[in-house]
Amino acid sequence: MNDPCFLDTNILMYAVGTEHPLKAPCLKILEAVSEGKIVAVTDTEVFQEVAYRYWSQGKWATAIEVLRDYESLFSEIYPIGRELLPSYYRLLSAHRFLSPRDAIHIAVMQARRLSCIYTADRDFEKLSFLEVLSP
Repeated sequence: MNDPCFLDTNILMYAVGTEHPLKAPCLKILEAVSEGKIVAVTDTEVFQEVAYRYWSQGKWATAIEVLRDYESLFSEIYPIGRELLPSYYRLLSAHRFLSPRDAIHIAVMQARRLSCIYTADRDFEKLSFLEVLSP
């Protein structure tokens, strides 16, 4: 079986969103996940990001529907607890280009010894310790 790979929020959002050049490639990633070709993991912050995006558009029912559909894709959905905070603070201090959300994803990944991430976010490419797989 493949090693697990973290799935970033933007893969999910492009796949379900309106027409965009990244929609089809992101849908292919999700198809590979659903077929078991990719073992996808994520964290609770990804779910919060998706929910917040829809909530900010007044589409709460859509948020819940999308999240319920996505939930089954992941072999693990990791929590974000106090034990991650020291790593999170180090990442924020050492890599000021990282957004707070990206830093928490990386802290989760490091705690779980994950080095692979599917993302359209180019900032992750600046980190030599990550294998970034772009759509």
